[in-house]
Amino acid sequence: MLERPTRRMAELIATLLQQTRAGAIVWKPTDLPGAFAYTGSNGTVVIRGPVGPILTLLQGLSIRVLDPRGDEIEQFAESVLGGGRVPELNSLFQLVVERYAEGSPLLDKLRDEVSAARA
Repeated sequence: MLERPTRRMAELIATLLQQTRAGAIVWKPTDLPGAFAYTGSNGTVVIRGPVGPILTLLQGLSIRVLDPRGDEIEQFAESVLGGGRVPELNSLFQLVVERYAEGSPLLDKLRDEVSAARA
């Protein structure tokens, strides 16, 4: 695995971050824990991060680019132990989780209940 993404992958990550911030693209949770996908007309990008506080320390983020058939074109995974963190990839993953992670409906119901409570 590479310590830094290729130039093209770094440019893709930066563009994905910009377009996600702008709300121009939509990510969807996948069947894999901590993984989200953006599907465009030319392929799919899958970003995956750690699930849970312990894994956050042990597992870095990864990004995969797939062609329309689902074949991997390029991938990059952070090397946590080697200090290979990529701030833009981290920002992208955090933004995607914040906007597109499906939370428990119970949390929403409890929030609404607490908001409606009168002292």
